[in-house]
Amino acid sequence: MTNERQLRYTRQNRADKALSFCLAEWLRFIFYIQGNCPYFDSAPFNKAFNKKGEWGLYCSRCRHAPDCSPVIMTSVIKLPERPNRDGVDNDWAAPHKPLNQVVANCPPSGIRRFFDIAQQMEGVISLGVGEPDYVTPLCIREAGIRSLEQGITTYTSNSGLLTLRERICTMLHDRYGTDYDPVSECLITVGVSEGLDLALRVVLNPGDEVLVPEPCYVSYVPNIEFAGGIAIPIKTDASDGFRLHADRVREAITPRTKALLIGSPANPTGATQSREDLSALVELADRHDFYLLSDEIYDRLTYVGEHTCLGSLPGARERTIVFNGFSKAYAMTGWRVGYACGPASIMSLMTRVHQYTMLCAPHISQIAAIEALDNAEADVATMVADYDRRRQFFVAGLNRIGLDCYEPRGAFYAFPSIASSGMSSEDFAEHLLMEERVALVPGTAFGPSGAGHVRCSYATAMPKLEEALTRIERFLKRHHSSSKSGSDALPISQNAPPLPDISPVSSSFADQSSASAPSFISVPSYSANASTNGAASVLETIGQRAQVARLETDPAIADPSLDKE
Repeated sequence: MTNERQLRYTRQNRADKALSFCLAEWLRFIFYIQGNCPYFDSAPFNKAFNKKGEWGLYCSRCRHAPDCSPVIMTSVIKLPERPNRDGVDNDWAAPHKPLNQVVANCPPSGIRRFFDIAQQMEGVISLGVGEPDYVTPLCIREAGIRSLEQGITTYTSNSGLLTLRERICTMLHDRYGTDYDPVSECLITVGVSEGLDLALRVVLNPGDEVLVPEPCYVSYVPNIEFAGGIAIPIKTDASDGFRLHADRVREAITPRTKALLIGSPANPTGATQSREDLSALVELADRHDFYLLSDEIYDRLTYVGEHTCLGSLPGARERTIVFNGFSKAYAMTGWRVGYACGPASIMSLMTRVHQYTMLCAPHISQIAAIEALDNAEADVATMVADYDRRRQFFVAGLNRIGLDCYEPRGAFYAFPSIASSGMSSEDFAEHLLMEERVALVPGTAFGPSGAGHVRCSYATAMPKLEEALTRIERFLKRHHSSSKSGSDALPISQNAPPLPDISPVSSSFADQSSASAPSFISVPSYSANASTNGAASVLETIGQRAQVARLETDPAIADPSLDKE
């Protein structure tokens, strides 16, 4: 009896295997005809059982793809039924339910994808990374080292070290006249990025609208959408320095408006908003009852006039969340420490989300941040003065070679118009990268309002800025001459001032700048602007060309020493 049962089992097992093979080959053919499975010629098909005991096949290489799942397969072939043991249908071992559509529909960052390609090329001068080329000041690094040596590697409270929060609130009071309680109105975050994410989760309900001036930082729109909100763009123009007009904001307000997100100084334009314009926005917020989210990470990098902290304006305090950190002014991008200040009711809920997701900012980084506030002001002054010199030199150079560029008042970005080239932002960035090895960011990566512009970061060494201008000028002349029947005349901007006399930085700290930094620094970008499709459309082409591209014969391009400082 045992042998007979064993024989039947063996025969059934062989039949199952034969049927499985036949079904697999037929499904491979079906997928080939329909073009559904890109791995049909190499990927094995696996067997999966549901809780009814029914079995089916799924592709081992693309098991998550909706068009190659057991549900689709079983709709083509009726699989043999087996006894239902628990009454649960369609619960297959291979996952087939769709993932989050909001995240799936969000394109990759127009900055990160572009420069991942540039990083694989030789001889590239990068003007695209939004990161200081200085190393973190020595006193800050030593504070971090001491904390490691002393074994200070534990968690802190969810809100962060009270000493650091006290220093921050005192600094904001002394500098801008704000009055925040360090216990209940200040939260230490993992950079401004986390602080903004926390605030949007707390402030927004599904379907709420957030007004966002464009061009804007690439993560603003995706973070709004991840939190269930809807981003409403407000166009700003280079003609008036990308000023955010209260009238344009007023026109965009609806009953669903929940917040206005402002960055000043702004990435990518370098624009700053005046105290008068910000006060008008506070009045609008009070009249129409919406919140104000103010990204002020570049506050110390203000070169013209004085920075206005939005939370310091009359009537703003109870509806404003101020975000700031240490990444830009103190060259601490990798330390990941920032802060948010605002009403206690909002900070309490932000801390609640923070404690379940991030828990706390790194203890070592918080200690380093205390040292930065206490002893690194001279280093900040040196870096800001150097950025200002580079700003004047580079913007004057852009105007001189024919790219109209208004004078940015803050941050470390120039946002020139490339209209004189006759190209789109994407084409300009692509051809400049492939032909002259200069990496920029297409303006459309920062929203449709950025069309016709490119973003250039002048947070790099002066020799590289000089060489970049030379290459861009050569690129413009070549394309202008080809489009003008051989004429070498280049349209010179009417706004072009003479190049300023740039004196070397006399501080010994400046010697630490790019000398110890890599020639190309890739900075993580947490999410992508939903409007980056235009910029991203050229990336695959660039990547293909980058594999076969060779260096130009010009010695200035071929000499690798130009990328070392």
